[in-house]
Order: sequence, then C-alpha cells, then structure tokens
Amino acid sequence: MKSYDEQLANVQRAIHEIETNGAECEIEVNGNRRRVRRGDLATLYKREAWLIRAIHRETGSGYTPITPI
Repeated sequence: MKSYDEQLANVQRAIHEIETNGAECEIEVNGNRRRVRRGDLATLYKREAWLIRAIHRETGSGYTPITPI
C-alpha cells in the first residue's frame, strides 16, 4: 500500500488534470472512439482533505501540501 504522501500526490495530480483538461475526454483505440470520464472532483477533494489530516496526525505537525504542476 502506498504511503499517505504518495496517495496525496496522486490525488492532487488527478485534481490538477481535471481542473486543467476537464472531466471527460475522448480516446480512439483500434478505430473505436470512446469517451472516458475521470474521477469525480468532489470525491477527490474529500479524499485530499482526509489524506492531509491523516498526514498531520502521523507527523504531529502542520502540513502544507504543494500541488505539483
């Protein structure tokens, strides 16, 4: 299982991707076009908040997340 820090980085990347490129995209695989929906933004925000609190509990200190771009 990934650490809370790794999970937080993944969630923040997903949030950034949705905020930057939208929640849906179309892809073509072997000549078939498909619409793909990324994760739900509200759910990702909740998970992000939970992970930040979990990291804070583990470290016993304040935690300021930095979103990679």
